[in-house]
Amino acid sequence: MKSPLDAGKIQRTLELARNAVNTGKPDSAIELVSSLGLDGDQEGFERFWADSRLVLAEAYMAKRNGVAETFFEEALAAIAALPERDPLLEQRANEHYADYLSNFVGCRSKARPRYDLAKQLAVENHLDEDIARIQLKIELLELTIDGHVELENFQMFKGLAERGGFTHQDQLATWMQYKGILPEAFRGLKFARKKNEVSPQYFLSLLESVKVKAK
Repeated sequence: MKSPLDAGKIQRTLELARNAVNTGKPDSAIELVSSLGLDGDQEGFERFWADSRLVLAEAYMAKRNGVAETFFEEALAAIAALPERDPLLEQRANEHYADYLSNFVGCRSKARPRYDLAKQLAVENHLDEDIARIQLKIELLELTIDGHVELENFQMFKGLAERGGFTHQDQLATWMQYKGILPEAFRGLKFARKKNEVSPQYFLSLLESVKVKAK
């Protein structure tokens, strides 16, 4: 006879599994989820089941394994069927599925609606840092789809900002300011021009100025 499921233990195990994914240990995350004893039919454990499918999707995405798509679809179906809506779980699932579609499969046109929905959910939940993070992903997606001249500048800018510990809100405000400064003639270009490269020092000074203004 199976022992009854312990909701507290399942919650803690899922948190450990998510942390394992975030720290580059996807195999550990998969093992933790497999140890839970969930089968999707236990009444009262529907959210845990949905979360477990999502953690597996995220773990297999980290492993660059195509089975991640199956788990993302399972997670989204389970989230949609929850007795009570969970906007935060829905936001996470859509954002990370969009990451998978954009970065690992190359289906960027399918990724965009997922990002839009994730951003909408973040707006509904008043999560300003999440809104900015997702919008930055949308900016990258649009530049990549267009093969835009600013793509390399954006990638360099993001690397500098992440290493400098700037918040996503600071990053988005800086990039929007930069886009406003960018000459109109450059905005629609779809070919690379070395003369349009921006120095790291310029972006760092812009980031610092935006950060100071926000205080």
